[in-house]
Amino acid sequence: MTHDPVTPIMIKFTMPPLEKIGWTDDQVYLSLENRMKCDEGLCCHCNVGPTLVCKDGPVFTRSQVRQLPVEY
Repeated sequence: MTHDPVTPIMIKFTMPPLEKIGWTDDQVYLSLENRMKCDEGLCCHCNVGPTLVCKDGPVFTRSQVRQLPVEY
């Protein structure tokens, strides 16, 4: 079981059973939440590093989530 500082707590508890049955990071899709104001990527309020949750997501693969900055 791997732990990383990027992952929100609900994802941390969901991932180990999936890893145990052999699911890879590219097979797991996650829907992220972040406070959004404009919903168009204009205000950058929902950014996680260079990623805008409203524009680039909100659905990401586990591989993409692992690449997000630690502040998420």
